[in-house]
Amino acid sequence: MRNRILLVVFLDINVQNADIAAQEIASGNWQTKVSNRDGDISLHWTHVYEGNDTVYRIDITPKGGPTTSVQVEGQPVFNSDNTLVALPYCADDGCLAEIEIVDLVARRKLRSVNVPEEGQFYITCTWRGNVLRTAVEVASTAGNNSRKTTHEFSMSTEP
Repeated sequence: MRNRILLVVFLDINVQNADIAAQEIASGNWQTKVSNRDGDISLHWTHVYEGNDTVYRIDITPKGGPTTSVQVEGQPVFNSDNTLVALPYCADDGCLAEIEIVDLVARRKLRSVNVPEEGQFYITCTWRGNVLRTAVEVASTAGNNSRKTTHEFSMSTEP
């Protein structure tokens, strides 16, 4: 009988912990971690109603160094060695033209890039070395036609 009661209490605690974790995610309080050759990167996420989950802060902790926090807003797209991250901000009704870029080695924001599009459009970003490639689909206001285009931005990490 005693073992049975302990089992019930244990299951109840696990259910409570799962409920707390679900509440934190629903409220937008969670983190993920990424590493690169220089250290660790913590992404602080929030849930966006009728949008995409979004990173609002990046904490960069180099090996043996202090943590630097960078305020951002967007969905992260890392280059292949996790030294640069682009943060396009998209929701269900389209994306913003400005894309924030963070140099994770220098621990600072670079100059944002602006996609030369207007109206409602959607962006998919990829990296090739230090070149940010943005595939853009512009929604048509007249009919169901859309226009697709690609823009490339070469990123300099020099100050």
